[in-house]
Amino acid sequence: MELSPPNTVKEVQSLNGKIAALNRFVSRAMDKCLPLFRTLKKPFEWTDKCQQVFENFKVYLSSPPMLSPSRQGEELYLYLAVPQATVSAASIREEDGSQRPVYFTSQAFRGAEERYPQMEKLAFTLVIAARKLKPYFQAHTIVILMARPIRRAMSSSEATGRMALWTVELSEFDIQYLPRTAIKRQVVADFIAKFTLKDGQEVEETPQWNIYTNRSSNRQVGGASVVLISLEDDRIECMIQLEFHTTNNEAEYEALIVGLDLARAVGVENMVIHCDSQVITSQVNSSYECKTERMKKHLDEVKCQIGCLQIKFVQILREENECADQLAKVAAAERMLVPKQVLSFIQTSSLIDNEAHVLKIDSENNWTMQLISYLKNGTLPNEKDATRKLKVQASRFILIKDVLYKRGFSRPYLRCFILEEAEYVMREIHEGICGNHSGARSLVHKLIRVGYYWPTMQKGADAYIKTCDKC
Repeated sequence: MELSPPNTVKEVQSLNGKIAALNRFVSRAMDKCLPLFRTLKKPFEWTDKCQQVFENFKVYLSSPPMLSPSRQGEELYLYLAVPQATVSAASIREEDGSQRPVYFTSQAFRGAEERYPQMEKLAFTLVIAARKLKPYFQAHTIVILMARPIRRAMSSSEATGRMALWTVELSEFDIQYLPRTAIKRQVVADFIAKFTLKDGQEVEETPQWNIYTNRSSNRQVGGASVVLISLEDDRIECMIQLEFHTTNNEAEYEALIVGLDLARAVGVENMVIHCDSQVITSQVNSSYECKTERMKKHLDEVKCQIGCLQIKFVQILREENECADQLAKVAAAERMLVPKQVLSFIQTSSLIDNEAHVLKIDSENNWTMQLISYLKNGTLPNEKDATRKLKVQASRFILIKDVLYKRGFSRPYLRCFILEEAEYVMREIHEGICGNHSGARSLVHKLIRVGYYWPTMQKGADAYIKTCDKC
């Protein structure tokens, strides 16, 4: 507290060296002391802002947070903060229901790093933390608590350049991603101040998409409609003509299922669904009970679609659902006139009746199930060796719109097939209309050229060739 402010460039350099040495113990050190570092980039001038930062830093160091040593085998939690010009991370462990800091990291952006998009800044913060805390990342499971879908951004098929390289760099660590919810006791309140409000205030909600659904029906046809409103107030409008007999509640469920399909197609994970039907809203929120079999099937389909998404169902007045109501009435007309820039299609059967066309697959023969479950929801097996094996294997695959593909260095993504699908593809390529009854090795090369993959391709081709009557 008795330290006097620096008067020369050399004294500022000495002060910055002390701050860098204390980086581990100071929450968001670079963010706090950035004005002190920037005094070296121009003719020396000790401003009032620098003096304020200097005094605040001395007060902070007079009662720093007590760091807690990690223990073998426990999970460590990581919070990320990305102000405009710096990146910061706080490693946390839980003990007796409270959160205790283990290590703070902080670094200022250099050059073009400051112009990265926000999602790349978050990924960059994680990479910086992994490099500085490599012993912790190698010895512990690291749980990233974030309100943004950073895992989806890094594993996206469109991830190229920096993001792709960072994904490969982080693949060696046991990293899990969870949505950030409550912060316990604000032990690192100084760090997490960017994400939380003061005591007595409610936590600020994450921005959400809004989805409005409605239905309309008559004796001939029914109509359903969906309106999606993005965070930037862009609209996606869709109308569906239902050419099968349905009740009003069933048509409402059909619209809801289509809305969830559209939301998944555009990558929405956090949304509020507005519906003017009290029955549907109450059944989905488990306030009402389904009594008919078809309604139960619809409800089960909706809950299956929801999965691990963050969705809130809200009942609204009919007057507040005017846009979706008008689209539903147009869709239910005998001759559907489609407005401009509105998606439209005709549905000839209920979505829950398509179960008969779905291929029933034995989970033991479906090698893709664990990979899809991990890439989509982060689900891991209980055994440690199986977990490590799955993570190594998953780095070679990618999930695009719920379809599994295998990555390749010199070829496009290969569509992954289960064994039942593989037999059909081999039969078509080997002896179909373009087949020439080639050998097993040539058959495998053809399968890869047309973009298919499964782990036992060579073994399966050998067995298939032996059973072919014309070979």
